Formats: sequence, C-alpha cells, structure tokens
Amino acid sequence: MLCVRLLYMCVMCECDEMSGYSYMYTVWSNVYTVWSYVYTVWSNVYTVWSNVYTVWSYLYILYGVTCILYGVKCILYGVMCILYGILCVYCMELSVYCMELSVYCMELCIHCMAFSVYTVWSNVYTVWSYVYTVWHSLCILYGVMYTLYGVMYILYGVTCILYGVTCILYGVMYTLYGVMCILYGILCILYGVMCILYGVMYILYGVMCILYVILCILYVILCILYGVMCILYVILCILYGVMCILYVILCILYGVTCMLYSVAVSHRGPQTGWHPLDCQDIWERGMRSDGEYTIYLRGSHHPLPVYCDMTTNGKAWTVVQKRFDGSEDFNQDWQNYLQGFGKANEEYWLGLQNIYRLTMQGPYELRVEMEDMEGAEVYAQYLNFSLSPHALNAESDGYKLHVDGFTDGGAGDILGAHVGQKFSTYDKDQDDHIQNCAEYWGGGFWYESLGCADATLNARYMLPKGTGRHRLFGFSWNNGMELPAPLRSSQMKMRRLQEND
Repeated sequence: MLCVRLLYMCVMCECDEMSGYSYMYTVWSNVYTVWSYVYTVWSNVYTVWSNVYTVWSYLYILYGVTCILYGVKCILYGVMCILYGILCVYCMELSVYCMELSVYCMELCIHCMAFSVYTVWSNVYTVWSYVYTVWHSLCILYGVMYTLYGVMYILYGVTCILYGVTCILYGVMYTLYGVMCILYGILCILYGVMCILYGVMYILYGVMCILYVILCILYVILCILYGVMCILYVILCILYGVMCILYVILCILYGVTCMLYSVAVSHRGPQTGWHPLDCQDIWERGMRSDGEYTIYLRGSHHPLPVYCDMTTNGKAWTVVQKRFDGSEDFNQDWQNYLQGFGKANEEYWLGLQNIYRLTMQGPYELRVEMEDMEGAEVYAQYLNFSLSPHALNAESDGYKLHVDGFTDGGAGDILGAHVGQKFSTYDKDQDDHIQNCAEYWGGGFWYESLGCADATLNARYMLPKGTGRHRLFGFSWNNGMELPAPLRSSQMKMRRLQEND
C-alpha cells in the first residue's frame, strides 16, 4: 500500500487536480478497508454470541418440558385426592345406614318392653341400644368429618389440577419462548453471516479501489506513451512527406533521363557501344537466329543474358521463363524469383525485377507455350502484359499480374483467373488462398484465391503418368479434364509492340 501511495504521489507531480482527487479517494478506500476488517471481527463475535444464545434457548425448552411433566403429575395427584374424597363420602353414607339400623333396633326393643317376660332383658337391651346409638352418633360425626375431609381433598385436587394446568401453560409458554430464542439465534446467525458478507464486500470494494488507482496510473502512462507515439507519428509523416518529395524529384529526373536515352537510342547507329533493350532490338539489327543474347535494360549498363525466340510468327520474343526437362529446381525463395535463376540456354527464370523493367520500356504482349507428355502443343497469347502498372513500388505491390486481349491457341484462358494476383513463393505467401499455394505446388507463381492455380508453370516438375504419386501436384495446366494435365515443357515469352501491330 505504501508503494502504491508513493507511485501515486509521483503521478501527482504531472496532473495536480486529477492526482489530488485520486489520492483522497485512495485514503478513503484504505480507511474503508480497515473499517470492513473491524466489522468482520465484530460479525464473528456476534456469530459466537448467537450460538451461545441458541444453546440457552434449548435449555429453556428442556425447562418448559419439565414444567409440563410436573403439571401432569399435579393433575394425577388432584384426581387421586378427588377419588379419596368420594371414598370418604361413601363411608359417611355407610355410617348413616348403621345409625338407621340402631334406631330400628331401639324401636324393636321398645316393642319388646311391652312384654313383661322380657322386661329386664329389654331394659338391658335398651341401655345397650342407647350405648349403640351414642356409638353410631359418634360414627355419624366421624363420617361427617371424613365427608368434610373428602370435600377438602376434592378442593385440593381441583387446586392441583388448576396448578397443573398453570404449569402446563407455563411450560408451553417456556417452550414458545425457547422456540422464539432459537429463531432469534438463527436470525443472529444470519445477521452475522450478513455482516461477514458485508465485510467481504467492503474488502472487495477496497481492492477494487486499489485496482482503480493502478488503472488510473496505467492510463496516465498510456496517455504519455500515446503522446510520444503521436509526436513520433508526426515526425514520421514529415519524413514520409520529404521522401515523397524526393521520390517525385527522382521520378522527374528518371523521366528526363529516359527521354534523353530514347532520343539517343533513336539516333544510334552501328557504334560499338550499342545496347539492345530486348530481343526486338537485336532482331531489328538482322540477327534472326534463336539463342542466347545479351540485352541492357533501360537505365542500366549491366548486361542481362536472355534467350531470344526469333522464329515464332516471324517475330522477336524475349523469353522470361523456360522449362523442358526439370533440370532446374523452380522451388526457389522470394529473393531468387526477384533476381532470376538458371541459365538462358537451359531452364531459367528471368526475374521479377527484370520482367517489370522490360514492361516499363513500352507496351508488351505475352505468349505462353506448353507441351504435354503426349507431345501436344498449345499456346495462349495476350495483347497486353504488365506487372503492377499503376504502383509506385512494384515489389511492395507484389508484382501483380495484368493481362488482357486473349487469343486462344488451344490452351484456353489459363491466366485470366490470375489477373490482379500477387506473386507468391514458399517464404513469402501473398496469395488469397487459405493455404500456402507456393509451398503446396512447389514453385512461385501468381496463385489465385479459389484453387491456387489453373496453370502451375513454375511448380515442381512431374514425371510421366504412372511413375510418381506427386504427379497430381506439380508442373501442369488445366485442359478442361477432371485433373490438370502434366507438362513436358513451357515457355513464357514477351514482345514489344510496334506501331504496325
């Protein structure tokens, strides 16, 4: 936390108003975090107290049940007292019956006294009956006493019943109080859990505040970096503008140079320093045999060996690609395809840079000749041929293929589907296909987006049918059959158009 505050104080030096607000917010979040910790401890203590209160409520329930059992005992004792009082009343009735019997005996003795014979006996019996009467009177008194004692016991039993009912009600009250205590304890537990969750929420809130401060610091750093990047971008834009101005100046100088060179070429004679631009210049000097010649591309003093076809259609063609036996490996990297490889008298590729510079010397037409393994020869010819004609930098544009004005020589418009495609090699995949077509077919070409290529003129050289599994994926052209036909040889040649063409 101290490191965060120090870092934040450093940021305050750059942004006073925003940093002061963030610092106050950080202090508040720290105080709030400490309060959340205290609140969490208090909630834990409250949870323990609620557990103790729950145990106490269970004890109250047990006490209530005991009171209920004691009330039941008192009710049973009261019932027993009532039964004892009823028994006492029954004894009093029995004493009354005995008294009535004594009275009857006394009357009987009185009747006997009428007889003289029994006079003495009746007197004795009379005395005895008086004694018995007194005795029964005492029994009656004793029965009344027991009756009163029974009534008292009945009242005592009723009192015990009422006391038992009171104890039951008291027990029910304590039971309800215990249940209430349990519910109160549950509420206390829930309140403690809520307090814990509330404390955790405040802790998370404090962490969120800290993260917010860190994000603010990162945002300030990003703003600084963005400002630096904007400054660099402005500098780059200025440099790019200067480069564009220099490029325009160079283009103007190059155009003036080309104009001067064209004037010089148009007036050149049989001097020893003659530099032909292409095979057309050589043909115009009367050299009409097929073979290897040396040309000098416009603006260059470096000799470039090429193969010239001086017989096809009675015109001069500069060959830019030639294959006939597979002796040269065409699965080359981008740099080799850029500069060219092979030998002009054998299999070779002139190079994208050289082909592009040829097309910049004037309008050119393209002729593609092919021969399959059965000896059938076909061609396709295009009146206009160029590479990235509208680009300031052809290499950055990928040397896009442009052909039109198709003439069919049996091969079909094999390059029509490749118009506008960039040149691709296995180490520089510029095609629009999902896979690396150059790596798949084993050679660089202007691969199209759907099936890579209808013609793979620079792909791996294939053996005749039946001699190798790889024959389906190599040097071939699409002749309208289900599978591309493997080729024996091919030539791509270009010719500068003349005014009478």
